[in-house]
This record gives sequence, structure tokens and C-alpha cells, in this order.
Amino acid sequence: MAKMKPRWLATVAVCVLALVIVTTLLVREHDRSNQYERHLSTKLRNDQSALIAAIYALRDDVGTLLGSETPDADIKARLTDNIYAVVRIAQDMDGMAVDFDLVSRDRLANSTSSAAARAAVTLDRIDAEAIQARERDKLRVIKDMLTEWTGVIERVYPGYAPGDPERMAKALHDRIGDPAYFIRDEAWQELILGLEQASKAYHTRLP
Repeated sequence: MAKMKPRWLATVAVCVLALVIVTTLLVREHDRSNQYERHLSTKLRNDQSALIAAIYALRDDVGTLLGSETPDADIKARLTDNIYAVVRIAQDMDGMAVDFDLVSRDRLANSTSSAAARAAVTLDRIDAEAIQARERDKLRVIKDMLTEWTGVIERVYPGYAPGDPERMAKALHDRIGDPAYFIRDEAWQELILGLEQASKAYHTRLP
């Protein structure tokens, strides 16, 4: 038995060492996973902020084109920048929700990005200083869609008020859980699903 003791101790030592190594690897993997999740959450929060800002800016600028106020020289550039921001960000957010199995594919058909792309056709071609009657009709449809989109935003984030940073921050804070893990939060998923539903009706109404 005395001769077996060193072998037994060696076996225990190997098992303990293996356990330490496996535990260390699991902890490191968990840390990497958390870092990746926090990174995605930061990108997602920034994307959502940019999407919301673009939608409100579009609503205001399209309203200006339809109103009696003379548009400023930069309005066309703003319209282009913001409508393509919606095309890109909505597609990215929809893709993230589906890729991470947060929303089933059959509930997201990329309708928001597609509707924005169709609206971009009109906004690209329009002459802000000489809007034709037919173009004005198209702008009214786009304005209706943008108004529905802002309605979705304000349902998901009650009290959200563009132009009032304190109310905007409070509306987001009251609805969002841990910002570091925003990707888990239901709010942004509700937002993209709401925009999806609001956008579907405009596929046949937009050019």
C-alpha cells in the first residue's frame, strides 16, 4: 500500500489540476461572452438612438416641405442622410434580432428598411424648391408613415420628447433595464416589431 500512495496522490493532483484548468477556461470564456454581449449592447443602443433621431428629423423636414415655410439649403442633404440611415439601421437591428434568436424570422420581414428604401426614391428625386403636385402627394404618404413610426417610438418609450434631452433621457431610463446588457432588453425588440407592423401598409402606397 505504501508503494501505491504516490501514484494515488499523483492521480488526485492531475484531477485537481485538470479541474483548475477547466474552471479557468470556463471563467475566461464567460468573461469573453460578457464582453461581447456588452459590446453588442453598446452598438445596439447607439443604433437605436441614431434610428430614432433620423425618424424624427425626417418627419420634421418632410413637414417643412409640405408646409409654407421656405426650406433651407441643407434640407435635401439631411433628407438623404436620414432616410438611408433608417434603411441601414433598421436592417441591422432586424438582422441582429433574428440572428440571436430574440425574434422569430416570420415576425420580421425587413419591412421598415424596405419602406424607407422606397421612400428614398421619392426623396432622392424631389426638387425641394419646386415640388410638383404628384410629388406632394407622395410626400404626404411618407409623412403619414413617419408619423406612425414616431407613434411606435412614443408607445415603446412613453414620454419621449425630441428636443427635450431631459425627457428623452428619462423616457429611455424608465423603460430600459441594464444598459450594459441592452441586447437582452425587450424594449428595442418591441420597437422594431412595432415599426415592422407600421411599415407593412406602406409597401403598396409608396412608389
